[in-house]
Amino acid sequence: MLKIFRTNLFLYCMTFGIFIIAGCSGEYYVSPNGRASWANARNRFTPTNVETAMLNAQPGDIILFLNGTYQAPAGGSYIDAAIYPRNSGTSNGPIILRSLNLHGAILTKNPDGGGIIGTRKNTVRSNYIWVDGFDIRGCAVMTYTTGSKVINNKFTIGGNKGLGTTFGNMVFMEEGVGCYIGNNLFSDNIPQQNGVPPGSPAHLNDAPIMIYFDRATIIEKNTFINLAEGEYENKCGIYLKDAPGYGNSPTIIRYNFLYDAAMVGPFHNLRSLSDVGAYVYQNVLSGARAFHTYKGNYNYWQYYNNTHYNTEFGQLTFGNQFSGGAHVTEVFNNILHASPSGANYKSYDNENFMEQVTIYNWNRYIGRKYWDIRTDDPISLTDWQLVVGNPDLDGSDEDAFFVNPGGTSPYDYMIEDGPLTGGRGGSYSEVVGAFITGDEQIGHSWDNLVHRD
Repeated sequence: MLKIFRTNLFLYCMTFGIFIIAGCSGEYYVSPNGRASWANARNRFTPTNVETAMLNAQPGDIILFLNGTYQAPAGGSYIDAAIYPRNSGTSNGPIILRSLNLHGAILTKNPDGGGIIGTRKNTVRSNYIWVDGFDIRGCAVMTYTTGSKVINNKFTIGGNKGLGTTFGNMVFMEEGVGCYIGNNLFSDNIPQQNGVPPGSPAHLNDAPIMIYFDRATIIEKNTFINLAEGEYENKCGIYLKDAPGYGNSPTIIRYNFLYDAAMVGPFHNLRSLSDVGAYVYQNVLSGARAFHTYKGNYNYWQYYNNTHYNTEFGQLTFGNQFSGGAHVTEVFNNILHASPSGANYKSYDNENFMEQVTIYNWNRYIGRKYWDIRTDDPISLTDWQLVVGNPDLDGSDEDAFFVNPGGTSPYDYMIEDGPLTGGRGGSYSEVVGAFITGDEQIGHSWDNLVHRD
């Protein structure tokens, strides 16, 4: 009778997905040299190997990687991860790949290159795959996937090679739907565009996060620091390429801290005016280029409640000589602080450009030097203010208002005496800048891991 009961329970679990979580899913352990069977891998003292786990993992399973170094097998490319579950998770039962101890499992690239862990475009479509808590010395790949997550990881080096192309990314996503990239630390990437040797300037495609054609993706609570110098776009942190947020589902970029790195790198070729680009808000940026577009149209963007400090290359650059224009794009509630030698706002000459991008007087501009508009040639701050209608809060003090300008924490760029009021209001905040309550988590935190319910 017991044997019959177990058989029926197994069949019931396989038939009705809801019972996979409650009755059949479990935790399984892997190690670099694991040899146990899948059935015995429920015991952490008899772990299996990575390949066995990837072949057998079912919705609701949590694959726990014991401490150690795991080199990715051959077969990865810039669109295909080398370590990937053969099955999909579900919205109620994701397949979670997790380091048992935070960052105790180290994932390294195969000498042939390619993505280390995630999903694949060319062999199997895997949805609801979570990559959680690893020390990743290369790239996580999420392609043609729904509901997948890259969370709580520490990324260095980067590098995503395949099909004759080399990228230096740390997270590469293509055709993701409802995915999430959160609470990761990105640092010390090595430029690798088209086989350029280490030490060469970084290319756009070396950005730690690179995204193609995503829908409803959230990028939040990440820290970008000590990135490689860029040849074309200085230290690009997030590169949105080709229709971010297409299909009326915007990409959300919020609560990130970019230290000496670009907020949103160049992108091009949105599909149509119905595409929804991105909502970018409550980020803190120090140094480098803060927001920049290149070679393309962009539609239905909102850029608000961000704090920028000390940029030398144009903190907000909408368009250049290759740009095609914009549609229903708004900029408001931002604090922009110019470096002594840099421009705080710049737009290249484009006949209809400023009519297509609405820059409201709810932004606050601090600093000195040049404030450019519609031209490569600087105009006076007074003339610029006449155009955009923004007062200079304290043009004589380059360190105005901030708790610790030049610091390496996002909280260094909070307003010293409390919130700066005068924002848009209505359904948006009356406060200007990234910190509205002062309690927001901006950047990563290993004390507040995300999606560990």
